[in-house]
Amino acid sequence: LDERFERLTKDGQTTLSGADAFQLYDTYGFPLDLTEVICAERGYSVDTDGYDAALEEARQRSEFKGAEQAIESVYREALDALRTSDGQSLQVTFTGYERTEDASTIAVLLVDGAKASSAGEGAAVEVVTPKTPFYGEAGGQVGDRGIITTDTGVVDVEDTQKPVQGLVVHRGKVRTGSVSVGQGAKLQVDAKLRDATRRNHSATHLLHLALR
Repeated sequence: LDERFERLTKDGQTTLSGADAFQLYDTYGFPLDLTEVICAERGYSVDTDGYDAALEEARQRSEFKGAEQAIESVYREALDALRTSDGQSLQVTFTGYERTEDASTIAVLLVDGAKASSAGEGAAVEVVTPKTPFYGEAGGQVGDRGIITTDTGVVDVEDTQKPVQGLVVHRGKVRTGSVSVGQGAKLQVDAKLRDATRRNHSATHLLHLALR
């Protein structure tokens, strides 16, 4: 505090900023009421509104980090679900270099970020299959779109992502019927959109090369 008092005196100020007061609490364990008492004894006041704002910002950062960790945990569990019966860890196999259609099985189904056994019409879902022709967003190229079809429903795939290493997630909505874990599925990439995306991606690299 002495260093801060010296700085305040030098700058001709009489109020300790909320950011400084929060740093004293967050880093050194000084509670706000103790800081206020010490400041009052020296003839200074504390910007309590600024302190509250800094505290709220820190809480939001903490909640966001916690949410990120929770989301990643869900995807780690989804990847674990692909393990073989003898415990061998697997990754989603990408078959999109050879084909734009393939058959697989729904291994994991996420609804609103939580694992589910099935999802009905209109539900926003994330579908994981052991293999897929869908390209997950990477290297500046957006993920594929298309459809996933089972005997009981159709999912419109609006985006494909790789949230953790080795995992490919198809994000979209159940267009009709319902889909369930364990069902056989036909995965079809929108080939025309894939080709257009590929051309745009290649053109971007060529432009960067020319500019360099």
